Amino acid sequence: MSQNPLTRPLRKPLSYSPVRVLIAEDHPHMRVLIRQALSDEREFTIVGEASDGQTALDLLLRLRPDVALIDLQMPVVDGIETIRRLRAAALETRALVLTAKNERETIASAIEAGADGYLLKGCPADEVRNAVRTVAFGGAALTPTVARSVLDDYVAMAEAQRARDLALIRVLANSVERRDETTGNHASNVARLSLELLRAMTAAEPDDDIVYGFLLHDVGKIAIPDRVLLKPGSLDPDEIAVIRRHVQIGVELVEPLGFRDVVLDIVRCHHERWDGSGYPRGLHGGEIPFEARVFSVVDAFDAMTADRPYRKGVGTGEALEELRRVAGTQLDSACVDAFVQLAPALLAAD
Repeated sequence: MSQNPLTRPLRKPLSYSPVRVLIAEDHPHMRVLIRQALSDEREFTIVGEASDGQTALDLLLRLRPDVALIDLQMPVVDGIETIRRLRAAALETRALVLTAKNERETIASAIEAGADGYLLKGCPADEVRNAVRTVAFGGAALTPTVARSVLDDYVAMAEAQRARDLALIRVLANSVERRDETTGNHASNVARLSLELLRAMTAAEPDDDIVYGFLLHDVGKIAIPDRVLLKPGSLDPDEIAVIRRHVQIGVELVEPLGFRDVVLDIVRCHHERWDGSGYPRGLHGGEIPFEARVFSVVDAFDAMTADRPYRKGVGTGEALEELRRVAGTQLDSACVDAFVQLAPALLAAD
C-alpha cells in the first residue's frame, strides 16, 4: 500500500536551469511528437531516448534526468515496473506516465508505483509541456481528461475505497492548481499545515473528511478556460468573473461525492474575507465557517513563501508580517495570531 500523500516525503522543486528530459517510448512516431513538443521551448532539453524499459532504466541511472516520460506498455520492462525500480533506486527523477489508457485502476497503479503525473497519448503539445513543467517543479500533473475521469469515477466508489483514493484526490487537486501555478506541493503543504493549525486551535483531532476540503478547494478551476486561467497579464472584469466561477463549479463537482458539510464549506468559502469583501457570497466575520478561515491563513502564507519560476518566494518573517498586516480585514485575527505563534513549530515539522 502506498504512503499517505500527506505524510510521505515531498520532493524539492528543481533549480531554474533547463529541465533535462528522458523519453521512454517504444513507438518512434510518438517519440518524435514528444521531442517536437518539448524542442519548441528552450526551458527543456532532451538528454536521452529509450524504446524499452530496461534501456530506460540504464539511461535513468546513468543520466539522472529531471523528468522521465515513461510509456506503460514498453517491452522488456513495462512502465509500472520501470517506475518502481526508479523509486527503489532513490533517484530524484520525476516520472510522467505516457499512455493511451484512461482507466482509474491504471491511473491508481501508476501513482502508487511512484508516478508524478499521467499524460494521455495524443494530447496537445501544450499539455505535454505544461505537464513536464509541472512535475519538474515538484507538482503532480494530470491532463484535464484524466482529471475529469478520476473525479467522475470517484462518485461511484464505496466508502471503504476512500483511503486508497486519497492519493488520486491529491494528484487531481495538484493537477488543477498546476495549470496556473508551476510550483510543487501547494495542495499537500496547505492541507498539512491547515490540519495542524486546526488541531492546535481546537485541541481536538479534525474530522477525516476535512482534508478533502483542503485538497479540493480549487477543483473548480478544471472548468476554467486556459485563455483566462493562464493569461500572463491582468484580467479584465469579464475574465475576473469567469475566474470567480471556479468556486461554484467546485461546489457542484464535490457535492455529489457525499462528504460532510465542512468539505463543501471549505470549497465554497475559501475566498471569503473577514471584512466581507470576498466572494462568492461576501460573508463577514463569523459568518465564514471556521475551517475556511483557518485554511485562508495557511493558503495566504504558502502563496507568499512558495517559489515561482518567475520569482522567489518571500521569507517566513516577511510573510508573517504581511499576515499580521491583513489580520482583521482579509483574515481572521485569531487564526493569524495562532498561526504566527505556532509557525516555528509547524514549519520545522513540515
